Amino acid sequence: MENQNTKKIECPSFYVCNQNLCPLDDELNFRKGKNGEECKWMRNPKMKKIQEREFIAGGSVMPDGLLNLVPTCNIERLNEASKKRILELKTKQ
Repeated sequence: MENQNTKKIECPSFYVCNQNLCPLDDELNFRKGKNGEECKWMRNPKMKKIQEREFIAGGSVMPDGLLNLVPTCNIERLNEASKKRILELKTKQ
């Protein structure tokens, strides 16, 4: 997968990911998908209960190297933790 700057994207989940919606996709605004068809970095944390145990799913922060490759138009689609991190990276520049 390549972005508009023709940099090679080294997503650690690329080869095992089968999600229809990816924040690294330059054409994300043309994609459609249902709940659960989005990248893990687009999902905010949710509490799930499985056999009387509670788990938090989603909400992980996208690695910095990938955050730098997210097209500006897709930043709003990231989860809250990744949005916060991308703002931190931009203020350091």
